[in-house]
Amino acid sequence: QVSNFFFGDRELPERFNNAARSLHQAGYRGNRAVRIYWGLRIFLCLAFGFGGMLLALTSGAAMSDFLMLGAVGAAVGFMLPFLTVFRKSRARVREMRETLPDTLDLIVVCVEAGMGVDAALNRVGKEQNSQGLALGEELILSTQEMQAGANRKEALIRLADRVGIEEFRALVTFLTQTEEMGGSIARSLRVYAETMRDKRSQAAEEAARKTVIKLIFPLVFFILPAIF
Repeated sequence: QVSNFFFGDRELPERFNNAARSLHQAGYRGNRAVRIYWGLRIFLCLAFGFGGMLLALTSGAAMSDFLMLGAVGAAVGFMLPFLTVFRKSRARVREMRETLPDTLDLIVVCVEAGMGVDAALNRVGKEQNSQGLALGEELILSTQEMQAGANRKEALIRLADRVGIEEFRALVTFLTQTEEMGGSIARSLRVYAETMRDKRSQAAEEAARKTVIKLIFPLVFFILPAIF
């Protein structure tokens, strides 16, 4: 069963969905990435654990230090891939969140030029993917799903679940309601892009206000004593 997990091609159980989502957000897609991820965690756990024990053995440490270094090394090796994936996924999701308003503007331009929504998504995805943007890669993946037979709503919902951006989930709901009610998709996208820009500006202003409070502690404990 262990060899089938690491080297087989069967679908993974649902308990690995969170790891698969985190890996996808970090840019590693597919079941093979999940298998490599867990294999790397186990391998590094054993390697760092034995490395810590070997270090304690060569330095002539006591038995308690021998066990402690082995445990610490195993913990570091087991958590190192997780922390790496977590850092990359956060950076990639933040990039997609920041580029989403510009992406919506490009889709609006394509729709107003006479292209359909599916063709606009494909065009914008290719354009942004050529610029190395993560959202362009995700849009291409969704358009490939639509070309394979999935409808637009299902493909966009899966895209929102993969990237984990709440604004994108709200956008999918917004687009679905607009299309069902017969409204203008281009106007709706433009309004939503402006709303997202306002939220981004408000978040930046809030972060700037918090910075003043955060500067009080280094000012009191480090700068003022040096001045005095």
